[in-house]
Amino acid sequence: MIVRIAKADGSTVKSFARRDFTRAYSIKIFHRQRQPDAKSPASRWPRSSCAVDNGGCDQICVPTGGGRGGTDGVRCLCAEGYKLQWEAGLRGVCRLAFAYPTLLFGRTQPGAILGIPATTLAAGYSTVRPVRGIGRPTAITADAIRGAVYFADASRYAIYRQNLETGDRDVLVDTFVGNCAGMAVDWVAGNLYWTDDALATISVLRVDQPACRRVLLSSGALSHPRAICVHPAMGLLFWADWSEIVSAPGAAANRPAASIERANMDGTGRRPLVRGDHQLHWPNGLTLDYTHHWLYWCDAFLDRIERIRFDGSDRQLVLTDAPTHPYGLAVFDGRLHWTEFRHGTVMRVALADINPATGLAKQGAVE
Repeated sequence: MIVRIAKADGSTVKSFARRDFTRAYSIKIFHRQRQPDAKSPASRWPRSSCAVDNGGCDQICVPTGGGRGGTDGVRCLCAEGYKLQWEAGLRGVCRLAFAYPTLLFGRTQPGAILGIPATTLAAGYSTVRPVRGIGRPTAITADAIRGAVYFADASRYAIYRQNLETGDRDVLVDTFVGNCAGMAVDWVAGNLYWTDDALATISVLRVDQPACRRVLLSSGALSHPRAICVHPAMGLLFWADWSEIVSAPGAAANRPAASIERANMDGTGRRPLVRGDHQLHWPNGLTLDYTHHWLYWCDAFLDRIERIRFDGSDRQLVLTDAPTHPYGLAVFDGRLHWTEFRHGTVMRVALADINPATGLAKQGAVE
């Protein structure tokens, strides 16, 4: 039903009953009289209206009453992934804000992949074109050489590639995908590796020819493969495998235990680096420090971050007091970056601000 009332006294004038719909939501009047011609606020600048040459703006022009954005009457805005620059003639030009280094992270509700400067987490703008229109980006990886981000959308059971500058998106895999939990790109050979927790597999494809696809390791050899990373220079593949049941001292020997393993990039030469015990439950967020030769991981059950050498030696506890449910992990420029699954935040701390003996960070060091 649609009801019309008099503005003066609120009395009901007339009600309209319609039979062609069951629920009525928003309502608007569609008539040219409701949107008369108007000028932007008075300005000393020649282009004071968004209706004239888009106010001198490259992308978005909004009327204002102040002087923000370079004119008195209008303000220029840019879409996400762009930064505003002023050129001759007071024209606001939007340039790609793509900057190195960039920290990419995925989120849900709404699903998106965003990028912020890794050197300034609170920069206030996105350094890449956001990846939107997705459900649950459970795994992402970046390819700086090809300027692309690869991601898995668990809500669509598919793996995609999106160009970070143009926003063009391609479907790489949309068949035989269960729950892609980890992803890594070999930027040298142009291959994409991913784990599938539901199918218990590790697979590889060629990014330029996605139809060229192969399963390297399958169920029976794996339990719940999760995070994955690669070292192209050494030809090595690293991955984490979760246990079905949280291990504990005296647990049954036939229960799959959590582990961190490595193999050659063709799946041969498999070798465990860390075997499941009461000090390893849900290893995730594997990442490599290529300069100092460390393999880092976070444990979402034990709420801490550890590291080992590429051969499995010299296991060290890195951070214990800051993580509460770490999920993703990245190391760059002497800093640890991680995501908090429960709080939906991105955190970081300088490795130099952590006591190596206790795994405790200096007060105020965690951002």
